[in-house]
Amino acid sequence: MNTSNSNWHVEIEREQGEVLKKIVYEAVLDALNNDRVLAHARNDEPYTEKEAAIQLGVQPQTMASWRHQGVGPNYLKVGSNVRYERQELDAYKEKQRVKTSY
Repeated sequence: MNTSNSNWHVEIEREQGEVLKKIVYEAVLDALNNDRVLAHARNDEPYTEKEAAIQLGVQPQTMASWRHQGVGPNYLKVGSNVRYERQELDAYKEKQRVKTSY
């Protein structure tokens, strides 16, 4: 067996290994994201500021501004981490409901 064939196989195996690593990495990220989505659906994992802002249709800086002003939905703060529970976001959205008058 000549060395050029041997090197060719080694290169292919290396490339396949890199592709496999990428596939596994993406699968793990998808699984983590899906788990986070399911946790939100079960109402047991609080939203980050960014996720809460998306739920309310505002920018994350709006959430920060509301906290500073003492308005907006109730939130949890542990250290520097700010989180919003789904029921608090739902309650806040309900308070914003405006009845149409005729």
